[in-house]
Amino acid sequence: MSQNKAYSRTNLIQAAAICAMAAMTMTVSACGGGGGGDGGGGHAVPKVDLSACDQHPEVGPSALIGNATKTEFVKSEFFNKPYDRYDLEAVLDASVKSTAQYVNSLGITLRKVVNGSPAGKCPNYFGVPNAPDDLLAIWNEAAAGSSNNSSLQGLFFEYCGQGTGAGCKEREMINPTILVNHVADRWTLVHELMHHNFNQGRKADAEIPSAFRLDQMTKYHSDQFKKFLKDFEDLPNRGDLSSAVTELETLVKIGHHALARKPLEEVAIEGMLIDLWAKDEFKNSGSREPSTWYMEYSRTEAMKQSGELAGFLAPLKKAAEENFWPEISAQIQTVEDLMQMPERETLRMIKEAKAKIAKKLGRVDSEERGSTLPPIMGMTSLHAHDEEVSFDADQSAEHARAHLDQVDREGAAKKFIEEIRKLRQDVEQIAK
Repeated sequence: MSQNKAYSRTNLIQAAAICAMAAMTMTVSACGGGGGGDGGGGHAVPKVDLSACDQHPEVGPSALIGNATKTEFVKSEFFNKPYDRYDLEAVLDASVKSTAQYVNSLGITLRKVVNGSPAGKCPNYFGVPNAPDDLLAIWNEAAAGSSNNSSLQGLFFEYCGQGTGAGCKEREMINPTILVNHVADRWTLVHELMHHNFNQGRKADAEIPSAFRLDQMTKYHSDQFKKFLKDFEDLPNRGDLSSAVTELETLVKIGHHALARKPLEEVAIEGMLIDLWAKDEFKNSGSREPSTWYMEYSRTEAMKQSGELAGFLAPLKKAAEENFWPEISAQIQTVEDLMQMPERETLRMIKEAKAKIAKKLGRVDSEERGSTLPPIMGMTSLHAHDEEVSFDADQSAEHARAHLDQVDREGAAKKFIEEIRKLRQDVEQIAK
């Protein structure tokens, strides 16, 4: 599909809520080869020392600025997440100054964060305006969560300003903002741009449920799961146990969608960029050697959350085995396989990324394997709602949650985990 892009931009007022998509690097990372941007005139560019730069930030091909008026959403091989191929192709081999200009052409606010002296690193983003105090506060809050072995390099987020204007409707762009460390490389900027890109793809696909809808669905199917378990406890029978397993399977799929908004998206972006770098399509990315460190870190974060539903399996298995219902045992095994899929698939993605890096650098002879991602992990494997279910949602509540949907992708996963933990407590009461 192809269409002209339209972006809603409102004044940068105090954020009602924010959630960042952060690019982290090890503190030993070297400088990159790019940066800059036109960032909205009127600011004086001071003299800078570029002697540490392997390549001048303004040297390199121009981004395909004309792509900003084109749109074609395609599915990534990583979790089938939709993205606009034109926005990615526009910056594959551009200088970082030109990359920054393309970012600005999309209506994204791009600002740099200066933390002390470059200290031997390339000040790639010397031409980008400094982040004002309100954006620095957001950066500092995100940076506070960094581990001792990493430092914040980039941040993407959106938020609504004060008021409830049309700019905050659920699937419109709301003040998209990218912050970058002033010595970050071009890889970082393209990484943050891909968060924006995936966000566009999510909002353009009506079958991908919003955060509000995910929350509704989690509550509804949790209640159904509890109902069938209670009915089974009162009078054991095949139908109620099988229905409980079906509800659990739906909850697992909802969990996949929630995880795909934050930790799994980090895995997807880094995997995509490593793949494009290995094919020599993504160039001028910086002097540091690509690494799977952030993929592994993000995978670990995802696995902490994805195991919350596993505890429901054992009592279901026991009931099926004690009653000699092999067809339900098989149904439970299918759900267990589905639960393990994010762990299995992210491990495969990381192994393949490592092999691509090694092959490109000539370290080992390794053959690239094709993607084996099962369709069930597809981003449209779960419909936005079941037609026969009426949630009777209050419109004002939907609007309020729409603010969070724009800005809090991580919040979708956190909300899901909170609901599942509450469900576990309720189920424990039923079993007593």
